[in-house]
Amino acid sequence: MRRPSIPGIVPLALAGFALMASYGIVRPLARAVFSFEARFMLWGMAATPLLVTLLIWPYGLALTRLGPRRTVLWCTALSGLLLALPLLIRHPYLTFFLYVWKDVYVVLLVEQFWSLSNSMHTVASGKRSFGVLLFIGGLGAVFGNQLVALLAEPLGSWTVYQGSILLLLPFAYFISRAHIALGHSDPGPARADAPGAAGLAVLARSPYLLTIAAIVALGQVMAGALEVVFTQHVAATYGTGDFVAKAQDARAAFEGRFWTWVNLGSMSMQLVTPLILSLLAIPTIHLLIPIAHLLAIGLLLFYPSLHTAAFAFAWFKVVDYSLFRASKEVLYVPLDFDARYRAKMLIDMTIYRTAKGGSGMLLYLLGTAVATFGRMLTIAALVGATLWTVFAWKIRLGFAKIEKRPQDRHVDNQKGGTRVC
Repeated sequence: MRRPSIPGIVPLALAGFALMASYGIVRPLARAVFSFEARFMLWGMAATPLLVTLLIWPYGLALTRLGPRRTVLWCTALSGLLLALPLLIRHPYLTFFLYVWKDVYVVLLVEQFWSLSNSMHTVASGKRSFGVLLFIGGLGAVFGNQLVALLAEPLGSWTVYQGSILLLLPFAYFISRAHIALGHSDPGPARADAPGAAGLAVLARSPYLLTIAAIVALGQVMAGALEVVFTQHVAATYGTGDFVAKAQDARAAFEGRFWTWVNLGSMSMQLVTPLILSLLAIPTIHLLIPIAHLLAIGLLLFYPSLHTAAFAFAWFKVVDYSLFRASKEVLYVPLDFDARYRAKMLIDMTIYRTAKGGSGMLLYLLGTAVATFGRMLTIAALVGATLWTVFAWKIRLGFAKIEKRPQDRHVDNQKGGTRVC
């Protein structure tokens, strides 16, 4: 039986804090130095899935050859190296790359963090623990946001940015300790599938996993549309085009404050997430989440303004970082190693970013011919939330069937054989 232990959970939680603190610095700064019109953000969103698709094959190969622990360490080293490039060489192309890479490195490392966490828990213990792990990660994000909000103007954006790279060092140390505590550090079994295609094979055989993939994809269609609408209103306040340094730093400080409030909101919801997960069935929670988004987006559609755009986007992020993340991770817990490490990475990294980027590119092309670009994006988010509700209704049957499996006989693939957890 998988029972979370203190030697594993404590370093896992500290790793989550360090990673989200790193991202808490990168996100507002990358958005601030990306000094283009709001609709050109969609080009960045479109480039992201290309990059994550290129990474999925070497990730699968590393997982087979090196195992989960050494794979996450190599991914961390790659993340830090590429984050350092725009700092060492100031060039508009590298600024664009930073805007893209910020969304790639965090999901690459976060999903490996959650694959390890899912390996440590049963469904019951996950309902109790996942909200706490999210809360500690939220503390890290707020810490990073506040560094940007307080120090970007007095010290300069690029000086504060260096902290995001340094924070990857404690992340690497603590995630490695968590892997060792679980005994989950050796290469997985040799596979007949090509390493990069193994996750696709697992996904294609499972209607349950395909439904999760659909929910994740629709959520990112909404996220992309709402982010651009929000950025349009921010750009109207702070200006667009080439920023002078002072204006750029002021926008970075504003972004830091906005994301601080988003993370404080998600942390507040994370505190009550274990209670919600214990009171309501997982399928019920997955149905209520898109219904709540429908209400927020409807408000933005009928009363478009900076306040309603900020509310709809912030509400999506608050729920996404707390209740949705915890309830979604519970869906993976009863599954085997390949589902948790390979198919999950395909869903939560490749499909996650491809849905956001692909829909973003389509919306960009449509938007060039539509005068009311912001309104069209809001309608797209509304349609995404409606379809999400349909697939959330379908998830109940798949989870009910899987949840009936005995949780004390979960079999994990290790060293070419099996291990009973």
